[in-house]
Amino acid sequence: MKLLKIIGVVFIGLVAILGLYLVVTFFVVSPFEVQGMPIKAFDRGEIVWIEKISYKFNEPAVGDNVIFLPKDRSQNLIGTIEKIDIQDGYTLFSITSSGDYSHIVKLNEIKGRIFYPPPKNTQ
Repeated sequence: MKLLKIIGVVFIGLVAILGLYLVVTFFVVSPFEVQGMPIKAFDRGEIVWIEKISYKFNEPAVGDNVIFLPKDRSQNLIGTIEKIDIQDGYTLFSITSSGDYSHIVKLNEIKGRIFYPPPKNTQ
């Protein structure tokens, strides 16, 4: 009977840890592997951490490095916010990605802000 109680406590603990991990990675922070042609501040294959929650309360700022998914793409991209405009009541972000391509995206297309590692000095 004592063994069953120990197994039950261990099982509940493991389920709680798994649940906490899933909540954190889906809603707060998650790793992202830089793929394709990255911007100068990051290397291909590098793992960066993005946080997803701050843009729920504050808008992105010029200079933020972000992960975003434009509507015309099927793969997440990495880029730097260069300009912010308001058109027809929508806030639009001009994001420069690899090869100096510029994308105009809405806030819901930005997946998160890169917070670790800090970008390399590109000057």
